[in-house]
Amino acid sequence: MFFEAKALGDGNEEWRALLIQGTNGSYDINEIISREAELEMAGPITMFLINVIRDKPARRQKPFDADLVYWSDDITYKAFRLRDGFAVIVSEAMKAILENFSMPKHRYYPLNLINYENRDEAQMYYLLQIFGSIMHIMDYEMSEYKYVDLKTGNIVETQKGGFANFEAFNQKRTERFNDNVMLDFKSMALNTQHDVLWGFNNSLLVSPSAKVVLESKGLKGVQIRPFQRVEIHRNSQP
Repeated sequence: MFFEAKALGDGNEEWRALLIQGTNGSYDINEIISREAELEMAGPITMFLINVIRDKPARRQKPFDADLVYWSDDITYKAFRLRDGFAVIVSEAMKAILENFSMPKHRYYPLNLINYENRDEAQMYYLLQIFGSIMHIMDYEMSEYKYVDLKTGNIVETQKGGFANFEAFNQKRTERFNDNVMLDFKSMALNTQHDVLWGFNNSLLVSPSAKVVLESKGLKGVQIRPFQRVEIHRNSQP
């Protein structure tokens, strides 16, 4: 079973990182990561850290007091988080732990995170980019599926297997969506030996052994729990 290491735990609810358009010159970081290309910047990426609580007396957390930082949108600052591809923001401490575990092809990029309200305060983090997608390592025959009525939210059918690959799964999903039925996963079987994988929206999927180590290191602002929407596990079949 895989767990989700998420950037919305205690200590990380207020502060969000923003990639503001134009702060890194003409280098379109979102576009490059979205097409799974490598970033080739001469210097560190620049992002800003903002507190989403505008009422300063109501704030409780300190800036830079989290090891996994939420990458957020904020239309006020013309800032947009990643829509395609995969990348998360981690501290030096979390990077050092993750480097002890196996993960798909990836790269770390230095990231200068600046307090938007006090530009003299800054700290170095890392943008972790993992290439590919969890869909690339799915065992579609060993995974389980459910069909959900979009009008009622009720599960109308379940099945195990039945799809040879992502293309077949996606074709069926499109067909059923036209009938107001959503094809979704009930459980995902993965063909992988990696301990750290792509997560969902500012998170990483981690194996039980990686979970134990991450929790033992006292990381701040990192919440590790079973992924709620669907069970994700290694494929036990030969």
